[in-house]
Amino acid sequence: MPSLLRRLDLQALPEVVAVLEHASLFEATANLLEVEEVVTTAYKWLRAVPPSTYTGPHMDRAYVGEGRRLTAWIPLGPVRCGQEELGSLCWIPGSHRNPAVIERFKDYRRVGSDGERSTTDGWTFLDLSKLWGLAKDNAAIQSSSSTTGPTSQTPHQAIFGMDLLHTTLPNGTRSFRISCDTRWQPLEDPPPEGVVTGPWRCRPELSEARKTGGRTCMATTGTRREALGCLGLVASHGSSSESWAHCTQRI
Repeated sequence: MPSLLRRLDLQALPEVVAVLEHASLFEATANLLEVEEVVTTAYKWLRAVPPSTYTGPHMDRAYVGEGRRLTAWIPLGPVRCGQEELGSLCWIPGSHRNPAVIERFKDYRRVGSDGERSTTDGWTFLDLSKLWGLAKDNAAIQSSSSTTGPTSQTPHQAIFGMDLLHTTLPNGTRSFRISCDTRWQPLEDPPPEGVVTGPWRCRPELSEARKTGGRTCMATTGTRREALGCLGLVASHGSSSESWAHCTQRI
């Protein structure tokens, strides 16, 4: 099975960086966090997801810490909703602020780095059917689902905070799904402790300013806002997962 998580050479390719650090991502995450400038990690969570596999339910704070930090989930190719598709991202809308979810996972904390060997340690359920039950048992979650799904073949991105409960569907095809998680946070905030991400990078314009004595990409302490939930086009899917939302957002 191929693993892209350790392929730092691929992550550093100019063609890959041009997508994963596109100016629109800097702009979108800064707007969501209500700050002027954001930084992103040099390390990228690049994945090749084999057939029949998936990433189980979790919150990203288990891997990259709490705080005002965002994940951008970026499929590198068309990913549509459906059990016979490549495995779309889905989440419980509003779970980052839902009292029942917050109480149930109040002790959910760091489990280690987000990589091949420790990812499953952060899953809230190993059996996806239990997650459908959690969604159906909560009226607020169930009512927040939409009934219309995306049909475009254009790749979409999803941006969400550290406390959103999310998963992907199993890859129902014979192909690998190529996708990447990138992390974003305010320029002035300190990086998470104990998370090996490589240096945090700012927009190219700010990086150039460092060379000319202008503003730098140094992080300082600061708090402003609770972790954000999802920004996306939300669509329900299928009978067993009707309370779930498959979320995508074109940037």
